[in-house]
Amino acid sequence: MKGENLALAFALVFEFSAPQFAHSQGLIAANLSNSGEPTGGTLFYGSDLWIAQSFETGNIPDGYTLNLLLMEGSGGFSSSFSVYSDNNGIPGNALGASGITLSSSTTYWADATASTPAQSSGFPSYNWNYASDNDYSSSSDNWSINPTFDLSTDGSSWTSYATHSPFQFAVSATPVPEPSICTLAGLSLATILLRRRK
Repeated sequence: MKGENLALAFALVFEFSAPQFAHSQGLIAANLSNSGEPTGGTLFYGSDLWIAQSFETGNIPDGYTLNLLLMEGSGGFSSSFSVYSDNNGIPGNALGASGITLSSSTTYWADATASTPAQSSGFPSYNWNYASDNDYSSSSDNWSINPTFDLSTDGSSWTSYATHSPFQFAVSATPVPEPSICTLAGLSLATILLRRRK
């Protein structure tokens, strides 16, 4: 009987402590042309012209794990597209392009640059398209793509603009699982069963 109680206790802990996902992974926010948002134009980027587009994460309490960051435009071996933190309304520190944790309801920046100067022709030539309007698609977590963007010639001094619609990109992320009441109930029940065993 004691062995059965112990086995039941471990089974309950395993069952009730399984991660509870409020939402599945996938596309969280996007304003790409293939998601119904037409392209309004393009801007070339490089080592002498950095482009940063701000966005705000959704309201899942424990945040998100970034799976993938996509841009609409062109890139290559000497270009970089990654997430930056927010530093009082301008891009802060580079965080990475995948596998990082994004906090809930927080502003971040999608940033494009390259190791070669920006040029509209020749090789390499990198560009980032912007949308024809401010519309975007989002999950029910209330992610948002902000209408302003920043430009920099060196990646440290930034100027904000709202001269056209946001640059086109997409974020794929997975909500971080939050502990559920079932987890606590399962641990409590297991504790009671183990105490009764003694």
